[in-house]
Amino acid sequence: MRTIQAICTYLTHLSVLRLGSCKALQDWGLLGLREPSEEPALGPQLYSEQEHQASDPEEPFLKPQGPSLLMLQALQELDLTACSKLTDASLAKVLQFPQLRQLSLSLLPALTDNGLVAVARGCPSLEHLSLSHCSCLSDDDWAQAAGSWLRLQHLNLSSCSQLTEQTLDTNSQVCKQLQVLDVAMCPGINVVAVRHFQAQLPQVTCEGLT
Repeated sequence: MRTIQAICTYLTHLSVLRLGSCKALQDWGLLGLREPSEEPALGPQLYSEQEHQASDPEEPFLKPQGPSLLMLQALQELDLTACSKLTDASLAKVLQFPQLRQLSLSLLPALTDNGLVAVARGCPSLEHLSLSHCSCLSDDDWAQAAGSWLRLQHLNLSSCSQLTEQTLDTNSQVCKQLQVLDVAMCPGINVVAVRHFQAQLPQVTCEGLT
C-alpha cells in the first residue's frame, strides 16, 4: 500500500497513527515488502520464499524492500481496528514499539496467541489495549503476554469467545495498574468470576456484567 509507504517515509516522527477499517491493508504493506502483483520482478522462486517466511512469525525478519511501519519509532498510539487481512506474520514482526502507549487490534480474526505474545514483547509500555472480537485468542499464552504489560490500565477483551476466568486470574496477579476491564460478551467469563476479580483489584471498573 503506497499510502503506508509514504507515511513511513515522510512522517517518521508521527506519534499517532489510526488505520482503523483499512480493509485493503495486508501483511506485505506493514512489512515493507513488494506487493504480490510485482512477483515477476522478484522472480517466482524468491517471491515464494518471501511469502513462506512472512506467513510464519517464528521465521527471521525479512529485510524490507521499502518503508515499513518499523520506521515510526516515535509512535504513542496505533489503531489497526478491523484491518481484517492482517495476521501474525506482520503484527509479530512489525509491532516493536517500546514507547507505544495505546494499541487497538480489535476485529483482527487472524490474531493468535503466538502473535499476541510477540506483540507484548515488542510493546511493553502499553497502557490502553483493545482486543475485542479477536476470537482466536485463548488462555494458553495470556500469562506470557500479560507479563510484559505491567503498565496496562485499560483492557478491552469484549467478545473474545475463548477466554475464561483463567485470564482474569492472570490479570489480577500481573496487571496491578489496571483501572478498566471490558469483558462483555465473553461466554467463558461469568459474573461470579468478575466479582472475584474485582475483590482482588477493587480499583478496577469492569464493564459487560449484564
